[in-house]
Amino acid sequence: MEFWTKIVIVLHVLIALLVGMVALGHLTTAQVQGAQEYVLAIAAQPTLGHIGFIAIAIAALLSTASAINATLFGAARLAMVMANEHLLPRMFASREMKHAAAYQRVLNSSHAAG
Repeated sequence: MEFWTKIVIVLHVLIALLVGMVALGHLTTAQVQGAQEYVLAIAAQPTLGHIGFIAIAIAALLSTASAINATLFGAARLAMVMANEHLLPRMFASREMKHAAAYQRVLNSSHAAG
């Protein structure tokens, strides 16, 4: 791994631990159990008010969208590589030649998944 990749991973882990400790420090166990799906937004509310709650909720939605995007395109890329190695049908290796886009592979993978 490259040096900067290691630094980014370490920083990400440290930030995640720090956010978790702050959230647990501001809330009781009952509050954490009651708001499992949006506990970070609840933790931000005492300090940042309703605006903080909204900001954390929007950040969570953007994070979820990013994760879904990475999953779809990562799977499409994997399907393309496997098709190029003749481990999957050729339709998974198709690409739109003008932009080299993966959208056709995403659609093929989604259709094959069911």
